[in-house]
Amino acid sequence: QVDYRDVTDNKPRDHLNLGSFKEEALAESFRSMNAPNVDRLNYEFERLKTFDNNWPLDFMDKFILARTGMYYTGYADTTKCSFCGVEIGHWEETDHPVGEHVRWSPECPLMRRRQTNNIPINEAALNRILPPVSYDVCGANEVRTNTNSQSSNESSSSSASSSFSHPDHPEYIIESARVRSFAEWPKTLKQKPAELAEAGFFYTGKGDRVMCFSCGGGLKDWGEDDDPWKEHALWFKNCNYLKLIKGQKYIDAIQENRQNDTKNQDTAQSQSLVQDLKKEASTSHIASDRLSQIDVDDEKPLDDKSCKICYANDYNTAFLPCAHVVACVKCAASVTKCPVCREPITNVTRLYFS
Repeated sequence: QVDYRDVTDNKPRDHLNLGSFKEEALAESFRSMNAPNVDRLNYEFERLKTFDNNWPLDFMDKFILARTGMYYTGYADTTKCSFCGVEIGHWEETDHPVGEHVRWSPECPLMRRRQTNNIPINEAALNRILPPVSYDVCGANEVRTNTNSQSSNESSSSSASSSFSHPDHPEYIIESARVRSFAEWPKTLKQKPAELAEAGFFYTGKGDRVMCFSCGGGLKDWGEDDDPWKEHALWFKNCNYLKLIKGQKYIDAIQENRQNDTKNQDTAQSQSLVQDLKKEASTSHIASDRLSQIDVDDEKPLDDKSCKICYANDYNTAFLPCAHVVACVKCAASVTKCPVCREPITNVTRLYFS
């Protein structure tokens, strides 16, 4: 790779004749006209001009690419950031420039709104599309190698950005995109779009159902006192975004409180049941099959066959040994206790309905 800094070397050169001087001057002129200059590419309008050289993708907005620090390398559809050095190519129609930039270079100073030498055409337009300072860092388990990236050492030192799988809904990786999804959110609910979006959720457009962009977990039937972060930790403790933002200690504390509440509730229910049975036994004989009918209503299948964890797929698994049928394959793989009875799961059986 040519080191373009050599052309500004002011050290005296020995044994230069007129012919070699002319050749060097021509070479310098050629390089200045055709090769990207790092300082020049601090200007958004200069980055935008690089896309005039046979940019092949009509569906990928070159104006947003240039606005967010990218310039066209001239090779295939590969773009490069002037401020973090990340290179991104193989663009797909569903990709968003900001989302992909954040995914592959979570510590980019421009994306992080840190001090850079960027000179935008319209600073207000840039601020409208940049993620907030506390944007979602959701890295990937696949790395696009870039030896020139200044952020590679920074990101590799952070375990939070090096071991995450692709989010289930990458189109909502940016918090502002999730907020926009709540345009038709019921205004009577206590949970507000901003706090739901901050907790990783976007609105599905149905009732009060929301879904996490990272793990794909869904929640509905919000109570007045339900907290989005707590509910996220209660039901989807393995969510990578949740772990990144709130930390494992927070999740463990929420899970422990839930287990304690469940134990206390089970104890109270058991004591109440014993008292009821004693009272009934004092006035009449209880048939042996009478006890087997307790909780029978809980075992009746529901007409709604949607997974009671994500509400996106039909349930098709049974938890053992409790035999509850409430989850799809994907959600069943992410829980260790039955969400209905809280009994530890020893095995999961796939079900096939005719």
